[in-house]
Amino acid sequence: MSLQTVAPRDSARVRLFQFLGPNALPIAIVVLCVVFAIAQPAFLTQDNLIGIVRQVVLVGIMATCTTFVIMTGGVDLSVGPVLAFGGLVAFFCLDAGWPLPLVIVAGTASGFAIGLVSGAIIAFAGLPPIIVTLAALSIVRGSALTIGEGITPVAITIVSDSMVSPSESVIVPDSIWLTFVPTRSFTPRPLSTSAM
Repeated sequence: MSLQTVAPRDSARVRLFQFLGPNALPIAIVVLCVVFAIAQPAFLTQDNLIGIVRQVVLVGIMATCTTFVIMTGGVDLSVGPVLAFGGLVAFFCLDAGWPLPLVIVAGTASGFAIGLVSGAIIAFAGLPPIIVTLAALSIVRGSALTIGEGITPVAITIVSDSMVSPSESVIVPDSIWLTFVPTRSFTPRPLSTSAM
């Protein structure tokens, strides 16, 4: 076998790997969608797809913010309990008759305050982020369960239902745009090989 026949094969293989590398996740999602659609045709209906996306809205928002923590070499294990605690605060505010904008501010502010305390301990005390956030996970989760007495999931559901606007009847609900637009805006752009 001559070098002329080996080189094109290697070049094609390299181009294939270069294409599959950054596109592995989208390709895997498409393959899974095809498999699920074959197994159950109702999978590709509009209501089902919108329902699936809406279920990952909260996770998508948290994952977008956590990405920046990971990019800086840190880690945050407390995002789940902080979300639950924020939902609990929002529940009590709604139950007290607060208007929705203030409810959203109160729930967000509670999460911000917890993150501020954890960040200050990491920055000024020099403790590892995994230790601080693990402690915050236990403290916040225990506090939410003790104060809420099992109503935290209801709180998140009530807040989500309260954010439903008249435009939810359109093809793409507001909650999906609320996740997609910030996620796309904050997604890091890979450097091109020509600029390196």
